[in-house]
Amino acid sequence: VRLTTTQSNNLNPMYGEDSQTVIFQSDRNGNFDLFTINQETGAEVQLTSDTADDVNPFYSLELKYVVFQSNRNNNWDIYILDTDTGNEYRLTNTPADETFPAWSPNGKYISYLSNVDGGTDLFVVDSLTGELIKRITTDGKTNNIAWSPDGERLAYQSERAGNLDIYTYDLATDIEYRVTNFEGPDSGPTWDCGGDNLAFTSTRDNDANVF
Repeated sequence: VRLTTTQSNNLNPMYGEDSQTVIFQSDRNGNFDLFTINQETGAEVQLTSDTADDVNPFYSLELKYVVFQSNRNNNWDIYILDTDTGNEYRLTNTPADETFPAWSPNGKYISYLSNVDGGTDLFVVDSLTGELIKRITTDGKTNNIAWSPDGERLAYQSERAGNLDIYTYDLATDIEYRVTNFEGPDSGPTWDCGGDNLAFTSTRDNDANVF
């Protein structure tokens, strides 16, 4: 089913919990704004209209809130939009770029990447207060964040020590686990629905395959 037919770039779609509302970013107005489209009716709603770019939207569990990044202050910051009222709240306010926000499935946390030290590291904040819960990594080479279904663990890839491997972090115990140790790249982790297993891409058989 083709949902969008504009001549603009419609990117980064994400299904809402209702399995019919899709949120995405579009540059149809000359900059990237956030839109939703109903898969059943085709009805579109524009959520943001700032002259800056609003990108990488991520729905909260109940579709009431959207977290996204915007460069409206000359660097990337994280914002939260209340979809009922249209009110926007700035979650981060630093000179660094905060990017790729993601809501935890339990609604308690928001993760994002920051280049505060020049690289990319993983941070977790309280979704209600915006207070920093934990800086997860300090290697400057962390990417591809995935929340576990219970919202208490994160999986990610890091190229620390010159090798790309998969790691997880348990917020309850403050313990990081190294999941892979293959000398080649292991990347793109995702959890299964029970939170017991991780799928990832690896070139350990000379081709990129899923493990």
